[in-house]
Amino acid sequence: MGVSLRTICVEADAMSVDVHAFRACMKMLDVESSITSTIRKTMDKRELARTTCFTNMDAFGSDRADLLADAPTDSAGRKKAKAKARKKFEDLHELNLKVAEEVAKQQSGEKKGKTTSRGVLRDAINADLSEWNATADAVADDLNRPEIMENFRVPTGKNDKKLAGRARAFIKAVEDLELHDEFVEHGLEDNCEAVLEQRVKDFEESQKKQSAAGQKSKGATDALDGLVETGMSYRKTLDALVRNLFKTDATIIGAWAMASHVERQPSKAKKKTKGMDGTEA
Repeated sequence: MGVSLRTICVEADAMSVDVHAFRACMKMLDVESSITSTIRKTMDKRELARTTCFTNMDAFGSDRADLLADAPTDSAGRKKAKAKARKKFEDLHELNLKVAEEVAKQQSGEKKGKTTSRGVLRDAINADLSEWNATADAVADDLNRPEIMENFRVPTGKNDKKLAGRARAFIKAVEDLELHDEFVEHGLEDNCEAVLEQRVKDFEESQKKQSAAGQKSKGATDALDGLVETGMSYRKTLDALVRNLFKTDATIIGAWAMASHVERQPSKAKKKTKGMDGTEA
């Protein structure tokens, strides 16, 4: 995670968040340390951000098991919602155990280097395209040029070749329509084209790297891919359940927001250097 949980806990304490929430944060930190110390060398930053989120959510559910128990005043609908939440937290706990198992297999199957989860790379590109789409929409409004949006439609489905092609089409459209400055003025990084291009290259190379890592490592990576996708699905369900069940308790909602947060890890593009003649290389 970009910000350590310990820092979050200290800030929470400074804001007079109750002791229960503070201890919950510390518990999440302890669980995170015990799990991530064994997998940090195997998983890339994006995978680690997601599985750390799963661990934090697991700790949140464990620490608040009493609040998820049925109360005499609960309606039939609330009891059903709590039962669903309890089951989903149990499923999440089992998923975390499976993640640890698959990571161990991946570690034992690796030779040199590390493989990158194709699903995580796919998620990163989809997130970038959504950001570019929203930015293009704002730029089109500012410039009164609605036709711009024809070049920034987010692809649907799970066709990896189509996704990569669409990402490159976004990059080309920015260049052809001379929209780079407008995109940067609306909040995208100055090197956003290079960052997205690098993501696409990593995505296209990921399958080759997985194959080269060996059958055992590949099998573990594919399994981990599926577990990460399943975990993100659990996160979506639990987010709705927790926010609806405890919408009147700001402390619980705040603690859940920290536990369920997934830190996004942007790719780093190479910095441009200037030669003695002042030209960029």
